[in-house]
Amino acid sequence: MAETLVRFRQWLFSVDKEATETTYAASLASVPTACGCHDCLNFEAARELAFPPEALALFTELGVDYRREGEVFQYQRLPDGRHHYGGWLHFRGAILDGPDFFSTAENKIASLTDLFSIGFTAGNAPSIFPNLHHIVQIEIETYIPWLLTDVPEPD
Repeated sequence: MAETLVRFRQWLFSVDKEATETTYAASLASVPTACGCHDCLNFEAARELAFPPEALALFTELGVDYRREGEVFQYQRLPDGRHHYGGWLHFRGAILDGPDFFSTAENKIASLTDLFSIGFTAGNAPSIFPNLHHIVQIEIETYIPWLLTDVPEPD
């Protein structure tokens, strides 16, 4: 495993970018594609609006394919019409420094824009990362529009 160090805001990670890229390349479909529910299909339709450039640059550095989420889900529709989504992606590596998303520490999540936040936790290996240890789960929250025109927009 060829690990490198990646610094992102208050976090420091050891990262095996090659193993992460290989795993994503071998995955057949994203969870939203496999699920096919309206909330997931809307996320897919709005995916390019969901991730800001700073997140996409980080994902490239980590070897993460942002089109292969491990999970996405809709929390709610907001009064302004946007939809609050959460989800996660994964990479092979470890958190060396910085707060864990599930800790009680301050600054456990970073707002990259008004519409996107990110955090990290030592994660369990999702199905696309079988038999691999040292997985970091990237926790995301984003606010996107409803883009599906052929299904009713949920409340």
